Amino acid sequence: MLALLLVACASSACRDRAEEPAATATVAATAAAPAAAATATTTAISPATAPGASAEDGERPYSVQLHVHGSFSEGIGSIDSHSYEATDVGADVIWWSDHDFRIATWGHVSTFGFEDWSEDMPEAGLPGRRRRKGARERKKQLVPLGGTTMLEGTEEFVTDEPREGAKSLRVETTNESDDFVGRRYALTADRGLFKRPLASEVTLELSVLPEALGEDARAVIDITLSEHPPREGLPFTVYHLRYVLGGDTEQPYRDGTTFVVPVPWRPGEWNDLALPVSRDAVRGFPFIHGEDNSLSAIVLGVEARRGATARVRFDDLRIQQELSGTAAFERQGRLIDEVARDYPKLRQLQGVELSWLGHHLNEFSVDTRLVDYERIRQELPPPGDESWRMRLTRRLIEDVHARGGLVSYNHMFGAMMEGARPHATREEVLDELVANEAYGADILEVGYRDRGGHPLADHLWVWDQLAQHGLFLVGTGVSDSHGGPDQRWRTDANNFVSWIYARSPEKADLLEGLRAGRVFFGDLVLFDGSLDLITKGGARMGQIVVTDAPSEVVQVRIDGLAVGDDVRLIVSGNEAARWSATTPLLVEPYEVTLDETRPTVVRVEVFTADGKAKVFSNPITFVREPPAGERLGARLVDLR
Repeated sequence: MLALLLVACASSACRDRAEEPAATATVAATAAAPAAAATATTTAISPATAPGASAEDGERPYSVQLHVHGSFSEGIGSIDSHSYEATDVGADVIWWSDHDFRIATWGHVSTFGFEDWSEDMPEAGLPGRRRRKGARERKKQLVPLGGTTMLEGTEEFVTDEPREGAKSLRVETTNESDDFVGRRYALTADRGLFKRPLASEVTLELSVLPEALGEDARAVIDITLSEHPPREGLPFTVYHLRYVLGGDTEQPYRDGTTFVVPVPWRPGEWNDLALPVSRDAVRGFPFIHGEDNSLSAIVLGVEARRGATARVRFDDLRIQQELSGTAAFERQGRLIDEVARDYPKLRQLQGVELSWLGHHLNEFSVDTRLVDYERIRQELPPPGDESWRMRLTRRLIEDVHARGGLVSYNHMFGAMMEGARPHATREEVLDELVANEAYGADILEVGYRDRGGHPLADHLWVWDQLAQHGLFLVGTGVSDSHGGPDQRWRTDANNFVSWIYARSPEKADLLEGLRAGRVFFGDLVLFDGSLDLITKGGARMGQIVVTDAPSEVVQVRIDGLAVGDDVRLIVSGNEAARWSATTPLLVEPYEVTLDETRPTVVRVEVFTADGKAKVFSNPITFVREPPAGERLGARLVDLR
């Protein structure tokens, strides 16, 4: 029989409360939903023998963000910005999960020829990712920017002496006002594949032919970088580089969060520019880690003032970088450590999201590596249909398992963020996961308030139903934040983290907690306490118990509640009991009748008094026979 251990709490206030006598831990019972599988009991489990962390084993729950993207992904977040926000809410760990192919620059776009407004994109030697019905073809495009900053003028693709190919783009504008205004064009690509991490040492090459430039007429190339937290009197916002040909700028200077760089030029001939984007981000902003940025957007155009006319031709844009593949991944690891020195209370771990063509998967391992897609292409010849994507997903998971790691199946309803329209029903998602046995994944992202067009209730429903089919995935809560004001750690609807019981915030110990299912998840802004489930027989949250007993008393133990919090006991997907918290510490036993033919899955949910999702446990699961497979060994307890 397992030893029973004391629950620990992450905060000092919570630890103080845990020392109160058990008699002070009371709750007000409310009407529970009918449930044949569970009946109330007053049988007590001594807090002195409750499982969790003890001084003896040194475990405690660490708050970990298991899915978040910085400057090596397609959003505007940086390692710096997320570290600042994580520290602000009191998180213990960030386990970084930038996209593998974006770190490596696999399949990215590096050129634009200015032959037309759009150009085709190659498929990088692998079958195309699954595309929704009606989705556009893969294109890289030059898009005119409208709004009040777009002056009247002209643009045309001309054949007169292009720098490369058959054409170049000529842009012209005239402006009577005293302020520079002009015409601007953004370079875009399917899936954001123009974007680059600046840590890969990026240089932007572009040919420019000035036909009419001067003090009041200029060509500009604007580079959008990543966001950074308040520093040097600047707000929490995105940084920029601006390269200028013409105008009255003679020396580089910083204007707020924009570093302006004058570029030498010769009139009437092609100027082949090499703009050192990474180097200029470093020298322009010495108070941040300049390489902790991405080349997020490229906008080019012309501007004029005081009655002047600006006319320029653009051609042959190329993005060059010195690091890619494994070298870029190694540089990311060093950069994470460099930025981490500014946030000593936050542990930062390098991970990866496998996301080029298969289902999106987070790898959690000590020996984290990038996928060698070229090797995959050779070893797993594509048949050109959806089955290849499924085989790739299973193959990637098997590779991680071979290195002793765990894999999370991410955002089950799709990558669309909150407010999206659903593309599949919860029943369809369940059927796919059951039919493919969740592709062998160990973990399921359950904790999203709104993702892929589905509410939290649908995510929980799929998780509960998978267990009824014998697929016992560890549930986590995450944000998948890519940065920006709509995805803030404090205010975004999807701001969940996962608490993992572990001896330390290092990879090996957190992996042990994940593997054992010793995880609860929720909103760190609303909850910073501890949660556990225990039984008289010695089982605890996360475990799969093989037992012949007709029933089992499960004790819910939560510290860190607010008065009025709504605590719900869920048995096999149905509400079995409900309590309203009257003190921060809730200790409540409940006798559960165990199903003879199907798994009995017992977990707990907590909502605020006004109904906001707060914190959720992983279950204790009771079965009559051990489940098949070896990967559940860390969670399996045989009490027969």
